[in-house]
Amino acid sequence: MTRDELLQKNIYLIDLDGTVIDSGKRHADVMSVILDSGNPEYADGKPRTDFNADEYLAYKSDGHSGKEYLKEIMGLTPSSADDIQRAWTEQIEFSAYLNKDRLYEDTIFFLNIIYESAGVVFLTARRNVDGLKGELRRLCLNAYADYTIVADPFDAVAQKEKAYIALKKMYPDASFTIVGDTENEYEMALKNKIECRLLNRGFRSRKFWNDRKVRSYDDLIAVYKSLKIKR
Repeated sequence: MTRDELLQKNIYLIDLDGTVIDSGKRHADVMSVILDSGNPEYADGKPRTDFNADEYLAYKSDGHSGKEYLKEIMGLTPSSADDIQRAWTEQIEFSAYLNKDRLYEDTIFFLNIIYESAGVVFLTARRNVDGLKGELRRLCLNAYADYTIVADPFDAVAQKEKAYIALKKMYPDASFTIVGDTENEYEMALKNKIECRLLNRGFRSRKFWNDRKVRSYDDLIAVYKSLKIKR
C-alpha cells in the first residue's frame, strides 16, 4: 500500500517524550543544574533532603509537579520554588539539554511495525521547534512519521485536539489510536472517543494510572501485543 492508502485506513497518534523518547535524564539534569546555581531559599534554612534525580522523576510520575517536589520534598520557600521552576521551564528545551535525550530500547522495533501497517503522526508539546527538528534528525525519527504535530506546552491538549479534527477531515474513514504516557493523551482520547494505549514508564507511573482505574502498559512491546497488528 502507498502511504496515502495506509493513512486512509489507520492512523496512530504517537506522543514523543516519555513514549518513544526517553527525556527523563534531561528533565532531572536541568533541575539539578538550576538548583546548584540558583541560590534557592529554604523554609527551614536548609534543604530537607538533597536533590535526587530518581526520586524527583518518581515523585513527578505519580502526578505531582516539579514545583511540589521543590516545596514539599526539598523544603524550598514558595517564592523560591516558583523562581526555580520558572528557570527550569525556560531552559528545558535548550539544545545542549535536548542532546541528552535518547530513544527507548523498543522504540525502533515498535515504530517499524506501526509505520509498515498504518499512518503515523507524532504528537509533542514543544516551544523550541528548531530544537525539535534537530532532535528528530539526530534520533532518526523522521523516517517513521507522516506528520509531526507541535503544540504549545501551555495549550497542548486544545491544540492537539484541533490537529486531530483536521486529520479526521483529511482522512474521514481512518481509525485512530493514541499511544502516550500522560493524562493529556488520555483526556484527548476520552473526549474524542479514540482508542488509546497508555504507558507507565514515562512521565506517569503505574500507580498514577491504577489510582484512576486506567489500564497501562509497561513498554511498547506490551502495547504492540495488545494492538494485535497483522504483519
